Amino acid sequence: MSSHSSLPGARLSAGVRAAQDPRGRLIDAYVCLVGLLIAGYACFAPGIYHEWSAGDWLINYQGGFVRRGLAGTPLLLLSRLSGLSPVLLSLLLGLLVYAVLLVSLRRLVRQSSRSVWVLAALVSPAGLSFQLLDPYVGFRKELILLSALAWLLAYGEPLLRRRAATTVFMLVVCTLTILSHEGMICFLPYLFAALPVCGRGVRDSLRLCVLPCLAAVAAAATCALHPGDAEIARRICASLGLSYATDGTSMCRGGPISFLGMSPAAARAQTAQLIAFGHYWRLYPPLVVLALLPALAGSRQLRAEGRTRGLRIVWLAAAAGWAGSLPLFLFAEDWGRWIYINALCLTLLLLRLDRCTRPLRAAQPLGALGRLRLAALALYGGLWTLPHFVWSVPERLGYVGLLATTARHML
Repeated sequence: MSSHSSLPGARLSAGVRAAQDPRGRLIDAYVCLVGLLIAGYACFAPGIYHEWSAGDWLINYQGGFVRRGLAGTPLLLLSRLSGLSPVLLSLLLGLLVYAVLLVSLRRLVRQSSRSVWVLAALVSPAGLSFQLLDPYVGFRKELILLSALAWLLAYGEPLLRRRAATTVFMLVVCTLTILSHEGMICFLPYLFAALPVCGRGVRDSLRLCVLPCLAAVAAAATCALHPGDAEIARRICASLGLSYATDGTSMCRGGPISFLGMSPAAARAQTAQLIAFGHYWRLYPPLVVLALLPALAGSRQLRAEGRTRGLRIVWLAAAAGWAGSLPLFLFAEDWGRWIYINALCLTLLLLRLDRCTRPLRAAQPLGALGRLRLAALALYGGLWTLPHFVWSVPERLGYVGLLATTARHML
């Protein structure tokens, strides 16, 4: 494996650049602020976290094998051994996995060219801000895939030098991801694309991904054969000390556990009704364009720098990810989630491709053009929201709307 970005000198220059560039400290401050705010949402708004996110992680195998049950099984066992609430343990796991994503993304941004498109991707409501602007969707199981991808791109070079270790890593991530949420198989092309983007040959990458891909397909097929039913949902609720029939919490009444008993036909009919009633086809296409603006600008810059081979791989993965996720748009109303996952995976790959080995120029005073770009970044990052479904964040206009809503609730 060879890559201009994996040379010792490249790593050294990246570290020197980060130390000398004041923008790096601003990036760190922003990432820290986002992390603290998201942790605050999870810790101090238990009603928000408990309803859907905890239920998503706590689906388990106590009622028999069922799709999405892998992550909840060890959490339930640990809860019984420690005496801690399974909801608390799921919160801690979600925070841990999100911390991996946050730290890895920070490293990718610090080692990038720090161009305008990079900063736009950092502040985008389809990136780190997604969970802040729409807290009801925070800490869902896509974090397993997103964190694994980000870590591999940011810190995975030592692992990628070893063929066996790379195969085992991909195999574990694919299996864990699919058995925790079978829908994530649609986004695995981004994970497979990370190997050639990080410098492995395309043919070698394909050979390394054969076994993980077969394991993912087998896991997804197994999940499809065990979709769950009302009896499974009752047993899962009972394992958590809840009553499926009488408990009023969303976790067992309309939440992800109870949805195990919904047939694909019923899910499709409900989604079609919501799409029509919520005018999804009018709302979401412009949001897709806004979510992809940084990636499009970054691709233009990378093409101008001659990195066309890597760009072809990244956009082939993006095409496969968007095409593969189309069924999710038909069977679930969480359109914002699927857009967010596609946009963030694409951004992570482009950031790795944008790893910069050139020393940054000394900081220059902000001229008129610099102030204009700063204003454009503020408008882009602050004045729109990507709702995970159409009623999740009504009347909210980005951070401006979030601040207004928070002030209204405090007064």
